[in-house]
Amino acid sequence: MMHRRRVLTWLPLAAAACMGHAASAPQRRLKAVTIGVAPYGIRTPEGGASGLLVELTEALAARSGIPIDNVVVPYPRAMAMMQSGEADLLMSIANSRLVSIARPVALVFEGDVVAVGRAGSHFASLADLRGKVVAHIRGVEYNAAFEADQQIRKHETTSIEQSLKMLLERRVDAAIGSRESLLYALRAMGRPRAQLGTPMPIGHLYVRLYLSSRVTDDAVADALTSAMDALRDGGTVAALRKKYFAGLPAR
Repeated sequence: MMHRRRVLTWLPLAAAACMGHAASAPQRRLKAVTIGVAPYGIRTPEGGASGLLVELTEALAARSGIPIDNVVVPYPRAMAMMQSGEADLLMSIANSRLVSIARPVALVFEGDVVAVGRAGSHFASLADLRGKVVAHIRGVEYNAAFEADQQIRKHETTSIEQSLKMLLERRVDAAIGSRESLLYALRAMGRPRAQLGTPMPIGHLYVRLYLSSRVTDDAVADALTSAMDALRDGGTVAALRKKYFAGLPAR
């Protein structure tokens, strides 16, 4: 009887402890939106999604314990979804629209922004782009000085691939983007590196995890921050970057 009494006494305490743990964990289901720029977000012909940030979002959900749905859409649509409340999460560089509707809760990774022309071209500074037509993805704000320079003729595109295609077809004079995404797109197009000139660095980019201002639960924000920090510092982000960017030329 004494043994039975101990068991009966312990069970309610254990149940209460489990209930307390569940109550403290964030329970809200979040919706993430991933920008459809390869290799970060790729929409498959079957209607699914793949890519570096798609895999990272899955890892974030598993690590944080927060259920996260994800959809891959073009960059302008991703911004609109964050603004309308259709999406709660986005991994992106900053832009003037995003900072007014969401807050950064964790750094994801860093990179470089470059401008590149065709083989034989050489740009030493942004001044060399004045009077030239430069392709860039619509809505992306890569560099404040580039955006502000009215003498640079900017041409909006829907993807890095379109920017490079127009460059190689001599419809624009240069393309701007992250160094890795430009070289990845060139490889995906089956074009040799020799068809492009030397990339000109024009800035540094920081991809961060943004949480919609509509999500006011501090427990959710804290769980996402802790999970992303662990994924970054623990090597998961680096491993995914290596998976998608392995074999790219150094320049």
